[in-house]
Amino acid sequence: MNENFKNKKILIVDDTAFMRNALCKILTELGFPLGYIEQAENGKVGLEILNKTYAEKKQPFDLVFCDWNMPTMTGIEFLKAVRKSPALFKDIPFILVTTDSEKEKVIEAVKYKVTDYIIKPVTKESIEGCLDAMEW
Repeated sequence: MNENFKNKKILIVDDTAFMRNALCKILTELGFPLGYIEQAENGKVGLEILNKTYAEKKQPFDLVFCDWNMPTMTGIEFLKAVRKSPALFKDIPFILVTTDSEKEKVIEAVKYKVTDYIIKPVTKESIEGCLDAMEW
């Protein structure tokens, strides 16, 4: 187990259960404890989880992995809401996961301080690359 990951809390936001579970599997293989990983099926639910965690003064999340294209609240809408939040989680590292690498979309994500993005399919190597870039 990577000791740096031992107490890191992660939120995975994706409308596809298969993708959430695949990402969760990769993260546990990298050393993140399963009990520190939570999942949400869209940005609205993700925001509710972040707000509830903050309100109840529970351990805050250390990182968010979020799909771009989701119903109810997209990944970019979720990112905007997180960054505009007055709560402690507004500066949380945020990684967008997408099939789309359109320049305009990337620029929009950067405008809202996305930490990084991964082009699907997600692999162990692509996640390691993000974590290395974040110096985790």
